[in-house]
Parts: sequence; C-alpha cells; structure tokens
Amino acid sequence: MKLRVLNYGINATHQSLTSLSTIWATTAISDFDALIYDPQKFLIDARISAQANGNQISREDPQGTVRACLNKHASEVLELLSAKGGVVVILLRPNDHTFNARSMGPHGTVSTDYNPYFILNQVPSSPLLAALRSLAAASGTSIIVDRTKVQPAYLHGLRGHLTFETGLAKSQVDKSIEVLAVDSVGKAVAFSVRVGKGTILFLPIPQNVDGERLGALLIESIRGKLSITSIEKPSWVDQIPVPGTEQIIQRIESLKREYEDIMQRLSVEQASAEALLKHRELLFGTGKMILEAAVRRAFQALGFEVLEDDTYAGEWDLDMTDPTGERLIGEIEGPEGSVDIQKFRQLLNYLTDEAIEGRDSKGLLIGNAFRNASPDEREEAFTEHTLRGASKHEVGLIATTELFKAVCAVLEQPEEEFKQSIRQSILNAVGPWKFARSSSIAEPSPESTVTNEESAITDAIEPQP
Repeated sequence: MKLRVLNYGINATHQSLTSLSTIWATTAISDFDALIYDPQKFLIDARISAQANGNQISREDPQGTVRACLNKHASEVLELLSAKGGVVVILLRPNDHTFNARSMGPHGTVSTDYNPYFILNQVPSSPLLAALRSLAAASGTSIIVDRTKVQPAYLHGLRGHLTFETGLAKSQVDKSIEVLAVDSVGKAVAFSVRVGKGTILFLPIPQNVDGERLGALLIESIRGKLSITSIEKPSWVDQIPVPGTEQIIQRIESLKREYEDIMQRLSVEQASAEALLKHRELLFGTGKMILEAAVRRAFQALGFEVLEDDTYAGEWDLDMTDPTGERLIGEIEGPEGSVDIQKFRQLLNYLTDEAIEGRDSKGLLIGNAFRNASPDEREEAFTEHTLRGASKHEVGLIATTELFKAVCAVLEQPEEEFKQSIRQSILNAVGPWKFARSSSIAEPSPESTVTNEESAITDAIEPQP
C-alpha cells in the first residue's frame, strides 16, 4: 500500500504528503500512516479569531466546537500510534504558549487550556508529557549526533542546515526516551519515544532547505521508523542466530568504547580551547564579571598569585603578589573612551590607605579603553591627566591590549625565566607599559616622561579625602 503522510505546518513537498491547511479541519489524522506536525503552526491557527495577550491566547467557544475539534485530533493521534503503529514527527519548539477555549455554563465559565503539544494529550506517557512541559527557549546550531544510535535520514541529510529552539534537560530524560542528538551542554535536541506500536520522533528545525529535499528526507525517516514499528516482533526471534552477526556486534561494542573515549577527550579539548579563548575578553570586556575576571586570569598566566575578589577585604579590583613577595593592587576599567582621572584617583586613595596601615603596594591601573574598536585602531588608552599622575606617583598603566600580547607570548613560550622578565617589567612600570616582544621584556613607554611644567597640575590628582 502507498505510504500516506499528513503534513501540518512544514514547508515540504513529496507525492506521499497531504497538507492539513488548518488545525480546525475535520480531516481524520488516524486515516494516515504518519503525521508531521509543527507546534508553531498550531499557534498561528489558534490566534485566528482569538484574543492574544503575551503568551496567552483565548477564544470564546460557546458551543464547545473548538474543544471538540482539538480533543478529536488528540484522540486520532493516539489511534495512529497505538492501533496502527504509525509515526508522528514533531519539530521541537519551546512550550511557552497557552491556548484557552472557554464558554459560559450554568455554573460559570468553563475553559480548557491547550499547549502547542496538545496532540499528545491522550498519549499514556506521563514522563514524556512532563518533559514537554519543561521546554523553554534556548536556541543554537551546535548539534551533536549520537553515532551509536540508528539515526533518521533527516539528521544525516540536513547536517549544517539544522537549528534548535529548545532542548530537553538530562534530568527530564528517562528510559522511555531515546536521545538521538544533544546540544553543546547535553540537552536533548532530537529524541524518539515509543507509544504502543508507534513512534514519536522529535526533531530540530530545518533552515534554508528546499521543500523537495526536506520532503524526501522526512519520508525516508518515517519509512525507517515504520519498518520497525508496524509489525510486532515475536519474542523467540532474538534467539535465532544469523551467521556473521556476532562478529559485527563485537565490533559495534568496540566502536562504542572508542566513541566514549573520543567524546571524553573531545570534552576536555573543548574545555581547554574555551579557557584559552576567554583571554580574548581582555580586548572587548567590561565590568566585574567579564573584564575583571579576564584580567585576573591574564596575570595568573604570567605567574602572579592572584586573589579572587571575595578573598580580600579591600574594595580595589585586583590584589596579587609576585613570587618574590612584592604586592600589587589595581583598578580595572573598560570604558567606551579613555580611562580618565577618576579611576586613577580611586586607586591612589586605596594605595594611600594601605600605606597608612603599613602595607606598601605597587599600584596598577588596567584599562580596556575604546573597547568597541579594533585593537590596532584604538586611541591612547589613558587621558593626559592620568599619564601625568601615574608618572608622579609611580603607578603602572596597563592597556589590556598590551596585557593580551604578553599572555599570548607566554602561551607560546611558557618558560619561567620569560614569565619572570615580564613580571619584573610590570613591577618596574611607571606610566604606560608596553610589551616588547623582540626583547622579551616589556618596558615603560617614553610617554610616561613628565616635564617640570606639566608637574604643576598634579595637585588636581592627589588622593581625595
């Protein structure tokens, strides 16, 4: 018999596909071998002749015809799965809208809520329904297919053309759910569930795919599921040997072990790469969570012992010690323009307070100035007043672009002697600090030199009471 598939909401074409133009049609879903369903199309249909308030859609249903139609379709989906061993393909969408059909009865308002997955309301699988209720928006394109599983043609054929809008958390996956693909943090973005003789196949969203190709891959995926669900296998079949099978099974088990080992190694390598790439936050970051954390990581890479901000009592942004025992404290800022005198005054106050308490420290002002511009197109990182004040009070001024250069150099040349030379140059820095790769040692910039005439303005930048 020719395969007959009802298509609701997906832009796919194939001779086996019949389009269901609206959810309010009387077409019997159970009259087909399979259903393709996009929850987003249901929300579009639900808004017709309805009132929408945010994620809530309400429609008057005085005769109960709306509820009768939706309940009928849910019943037909259960018949398709359980009685016919059919397949239901569902695009995985966030479950963040509710359609409410209501009417006034003798005892007040009668209403029923339907979510985008209402077609599964009568499926006897409470773990699945509970899992679907938890689906929240979380979009991306990083989809990792489980190659140990028999995959539908859809996932193979549309590689590079799939995106996900939500995912099923690991805590929501029980033994009835077979995970086929996950996102980068392990949420299931493609999975299947057996219901009686039938199968529900949840798949990610296709992007930039022509209708014929999409239709062909959907039909092939449905045929693959029908071949194992439409006829129930007797229990004695598994006991009958087929020559060559045992050797293949052994190879499969070996490949599974290799795959698990590779995935563990991949996870470690991905984490290592992400940790290194976070150094780029020195070039665009701002604020406590991004830039300050990036600066601390950078100085740790150079060999300083850097304290986390919640482990010392002071209000300054950076507190660290050189292996020789010399202490440095600093302020960090990522402004749209240059780092101005206000941040310098704040640092100077901290240095003075520490000196009064008998704790001398080297002062550093670290700035990611003009952070939205490319590093090679940025203007001077520190204002003229800041440059003069730093020279007078022997404070080092470090642009994060220079700090990034030093970190990259240390990653390429991690010898302790090289790191020590960079640390010493930072300890000696007065005014702008430049990383000089050719000499392996960064030196203060000539710009830090201040004339006698310029020193007259230093009264404006003394520590404030």
